[in-house]
Amino acid sequence: MVHYKLIYFNLTGRAELARLILQHQEIVFDDFRFEREDWPKYKAGKKFETITISSVLNFICVSYMILTGTCRQHGLAGQNDWEQSQADMYIDCINDLMGGFLRQWCPRMVIQTAGMKNYTPPIDYSGIQLPEKPKLTYMDKVPTYASNLKPPKMAKRLTLMRGPELIHNEFIHKQYGIVALCGGRLNSGHIEMIRMTINRKMDATKMFAVWRVDPPWQPLTRKGQGKRMGGGKGAIDHYVTPIKAGRVIVEVGGKCEFVQVFRFLNEVAHILPFKAKATSYELMEAEKMKEKELAASNVNPYTPEYVIKNNMGGCHDWISPYDKKWFFKYV
Repeated sequence: MVHYKLIYFNLTGRAELARLILQHQEIVFDDFRFEREDWPKYKAGKKFETITISSVLNFICVSYMILTGTCRQHGLAGQNDWEQSQADMYIDCINDLMGGFLRQWCPRMVIQTAGMKNYTPPIDYSGIQLPEKPKLTYMDKVPTYASNLKPPKMAKRLTLMRGPELIHNEFIHKQYGIVALCGGRLNSGHIEMIRMTINRKMDATKMFAVWRVDPPWQPLTRKGQGKRMGGGKGAIDHYVTPIKAGRVIVEVGGKCEFVQVFRFLNEVAHILPFKAKATSYELMEAEKMKEKELAASNVNPYTPEYVIKNNMGGCHDWISPYDKKWFFKYV
């Protein structure tokens, strides 16, 4: 006489199909269940769920094989290939339902198991000290001159906005800030917008902000309305601060992460009159490393620098003097 013994973990839904098949055929079997903590005691060379058949002195592992093997032995797997394929289809559908769909529709039905998880340690802010005045200070709209000195006028001096920034292009506090991507000018309205937006939206108890640009100092003149050409240079209209590409405009730091300051820094960067971006010290270092890797992996020897320095195609006759200096960058 064939004797069946169904061995399964307790509280496992996959064994119900095998139990239903055996009970439907009125087969007497031993329903042996155990807790997961007791699995090392009953392992004895078995793998996962098993069904033991005493007449064959063997066992079958894995839920799917238990179902198909039991159905074939008792004539429930179909009489021909088409019926066998339909039976396999039903079993696969039930396995998909129990394994995938129930986890999405009924997440509470999935038994949560505890395990070892690795979490990154929190950032150490012990070396950061907040200044007494963490917020951005007010900048004068007009530079202060001596009482006996007439405010001087100045030419446009567009060279103050051309080319890369060579000095103020790094973060002093090595945290976060706004960096200009091209040349431009900041007037008093832009500077006040930066100050008010950052001061209102940052947490002064954990963050601080510092200026990395000078107050408006370059005078811009404008002729009066209705005046014709000639008559000399117009009166001073307002003052601006010239900015070069790569210039750090404002820097934010403190006991905070980049995701906490990115929202309002990005908002300020998009309102500025020139292209700028909110970035961090790590992102700037990664961009520099990527630029070096691209330059080292370039297999084309005819780079813009090589072409200009060797005057290939007589390019010196038509390119800009600034292209000869920066090789088609910062145009």
